[in-house]
This record gives sequence, C-alpha cells and structure tokens, in this order.
Amino acid sequence: MDIFEKHYNTLIFFGRNLGADKVLIEDCIQDLFLKFCENESLILGAHNPQAYLKSSLRRELLKKMDKKVTHLDASANVLEISVPSYEELLINQQSSLQESLSVKEALSQLSKSQKTIMTMRFYRSMSYEDIAAKLGITKRTVYNQVHDAMKKMKANFS
Repeated sequence: MDIFEKHYNTLIFFGRNLGADKVLIEDCIQDLFLKFCENESLILGAHNPQAYLKSSLRRELLKKMDKKVTHLDASANVLEISVPSYEELLINQQSSLQESLSVKEALSQLSKSQKTIMTMRFYRSMSYEDIAAKLGITKRTVYNQVHDAMKKMKANFS
C-alpha cells in the first residue's frame, strides 16, 4: 500500500488538531512526500512510519506557521495535543512491523523483473513511460508486469 494514501487522512486530521488550515496542511504534506521521494531511505528506515510522518509534519507546519506569525498573542488558546498511550504506540509499531513483513513476503514471491518494476513504480514513483524507457521495454509490458505482480501480491494477502 502506498505510504501517502495510507497516512494522508491521518496527517490531515493531525494537522487540523494543531490548528493549521487545510491548505497549509496539504502543502506541508506534499512537501514532506516530495522529500521522501527524493530520499526514500528517510521514511523506509523509520521504525514507526506514522509517528515519523506526524513529527515531520508538525515540524513543517511550525516552520511555515512561524513565517506567517512572527509573534504569538499571550491570550491565544493553547491547543490540546493528544499523546498516544504506550499501549497504542506498541500496537502501532507491531502492526507496522507486521505490514512491513507481509509486504516483504509478498515481494519475495515476485520475479526479479516484477520486483524491479514494482520498486520503480511504487517506491520511486516513476511513471510507466519512464520505467519502460529505463528498462528498454514497452509501456504495455510495464502495465502487464505491474498487473501480474499486484495479482500475485493480493493472493498472498488473502
């Protein structure tokens, strides 16, 4: 599952709890995922991707909000930020680890060419045209390989 799609709504909700407007939150989320596309090891190395994304989003929002507001009014409302319990953190970490292991297991069932194409498509966010050009195959072949790989992976999750 695509990290962006999986965590997008959670990050929007989290940003709204911090008091930011939706447009600013969406801009910050886009900036974060652009950073992660440029250097995928940032997010792939995280033990808890959701917590990492939230703290990264919070940092981005604070930077951008600080640029807009140079000084805070002392009478401003203090936002309550909910902190997950230790049990919630453990559950999230275990489910993230299980999901990661499931994806690795599903990927291990693919052929070498399917793994290469899936990595290029979903981890590097390359277009079908770019993948075809880089591998010297037709765009239709890339489509077929992705389709077949997705079918195999879905069968592993059933």
